[in-house]
Amino acid sequence: MRDFEEIKSILTRVKELFQQLLFILEKEGDFEVNYAKSELAKNIRVLEGVLSSNMNVAEAQEVLVQIKTSFKSMYPPRGGLSEFFIWREDYQERLDANKHLDQIQSELKALLNT
Repeated sequence: MRDFEEIKSILTRVKELFQQLLFILEKEGDFEVNYAKSELAKNIRVLEGVLSSNMNVAEAQEVLVQIKTSFKSMYPPRGGLSEFFIWREDYQERLDANKHLDQIQSELKALLNT
């Protein structure tokens, strides 16, 4: 089992990445990512509350499990974040924009072990 400081560090980083991902989805997304946007906003609120409270290791671990479950639900077999990408007319701009998106998603998947 992880210790409290490690879990708190993971939750803090996950919150930062969720905020970055939500910003991208609000700017670039369409109706297909509405569920992901609502889940991200909900999880950010939960994380802000949890990170500002006094919790024990078991509570922090439970929040991490809930966040992981929610994150996985944003990647259905079709639609949602599974098929989301940023479109730019210019090929290099499109590559650069999607590289940042991919980095965020990859780090989240690594942190949440999904």
